[in-house]
Order: sequence, then C-alpha cells, then structure tokens
Amino acid sequence: MKPIVQERLVNEVYQRLRELVFQNSYTPGQRLDIENIAEQLGISRQPVMEAINRLAHEGLLVVKPRVGTFVRQLSSQDVHDILETRLMMELFAVTHARPQPAEIQELYDCLERMDELVAQEPFHYLSYNELDVQFHRVLIGMVHNPLLEKLYDELHAQYIPVRAFYRNALEYTLTAYDEHRKMVETLARGDSAETAAILEKHIRNAERGIQRILQQENATVL
Repeated sequence: MKPIVQERLVNEVYQRLRELVFQNSYTPGQRLDIENIAEQLGISRQPVMEAINRLAHEGLLVVKPRVGTFVRQLSSQDVHDILETRLMMELFAVTHARPQPAEIQELYDCLERMDELVAQEPFHYLSYNELDVQFHRVLIGMVHNPLLEKLYDELHAQYIPVRAFYRNALEYTLTAYDEHRKMVETLARGDSAETAAILEKHIRNAERGIQRILQQENATVL
C-alpha cells in the first residue's frame, strides 16, 4: 500500500475510533478487540494498530503489552487533578493576557461557529468539542508565552478523556457556551478580574459535571 493511501486509511480509522469513544460506544475500561475492528472495517490490523497508538498517545486508550488495549478509565482524583491544573493555567492566562484584536476576533469566530452547531439537530458534540478546544487554546495564547502554550498542550493530552465523558451533553454545553460568551465580552473590555471569575466558575462547573457522571456510572456498576 502506498504511504499516502496508508496514512489516509490510518486517519480514517483514528477518526472513527475516536468518535466511538466520545459517543460512548466504547465505554471506560472496555477492552478493544483489534481483530474484530479490523474485520468490521475490512482492513488489515496494521492501520488499526497505528490509529490505536495515536489514541493511546492522546490518552483516550491504554495499551498494556501482552494484555490488551482498553478505553482509559479515569478516577475521581484524576479528574480533579487535571481540572485543577487546567484552572491554574487558564486563570494565569486571563489575568496576564495581552489580547490582540485578531485574537478577540478569533474568539468571536469560535462563538459564531458554536452557535451554528448548537442549533443543529442532532447535536454533534465532537465537532463542538474541537471548537471548545480552540477557544481555550486562544485564551492561553493571549499571554504570548511559548513555554506556557507547550505545557498547556501537554496537559490537554490528559484532558481529552475527560472531555469524552460529556459526549452528547447538550444541556451542559448550552451552559458552558453562555459562559464562553461572557468571557469574551469581559476580555474585550479589559476586565480581567471578571473574566477570571467567569472562567473559574466555568471550570468548576465542568468538574462537578464530570464527577456527577462518574458517580452515576459507579452506581450503575455496583
């Protein structure tokens, strides 16, 4: 198989498996049957393995040599630690931000595209999630500190499986979206203290939502 064709196939498998995790078709802790996945897709094991390695690098899957590949299962403490760290970094960002007009415009552009997705039926959380990632990445970029941006990107690799818990949670998304808009408005008028207050509420709400889902899933298992 030609390298370009192989790369395209791996990307397609990667996107498909990633979407299945976000849609909860594969649940936390579930073991993936690589042979079965390859057979269902009508392809060899190799592109499936490459896609799985990418997902493992993102933190969505865990590969245990000679044991198997599993959907990552986060503990309540994992969620708290990841979101606490994210809060510290983003609070620093908005209180030390030096936003340029183009950056504020990029945030408004994100909101406009979020508007379109929220209005669509059925709601496609994965697409919305990508915009949400972009939105928060712009906030970090407003400090214009490359090291902070690098550290945030590394943290985000840990946060990806947390985001997967929301899946198609439109109700939460609408609340978070309103907080996004308020953050942009306060940033645009230079009110960093109010932006920080909204941001902290935003991330604390995210943690409460995730912890609630974890508790419900644990209760179901028990």
